[in-house]
Amino acid sequence: MAHNVNSSPPLRLPALDSFPWDEWLDGSVWELTAEEDYPGMKDSQMRSFVYRAARARDIPVTTKIPQDGGSVRLQARPVMAHE
Repeated sequence: MAHNVNSSPPLRLPALDSFPWDEWLDGSVWELTAEEDYPGMKDSQMRSFVYRAARARDIPVTTKIPQDGGSVRLQARPVMAHE
């Protein structure tokens, strides 16, 4: 049965705006590594951050977490304005 544990520290994720989204969502293919780019976060959490940041900018993005884990690959596809 579940019970309340008061001695565990609260989970604190970094703020969404603490990452260089303008750089990472520039259309290039990026591989973010857990060790350097999002320490203390799970790959799936970082992938969610990528989707949230892209959605806030109306930019489509594709992601992949390699089988061996420890990184998230992404490529944004900026929408070009038609003239």
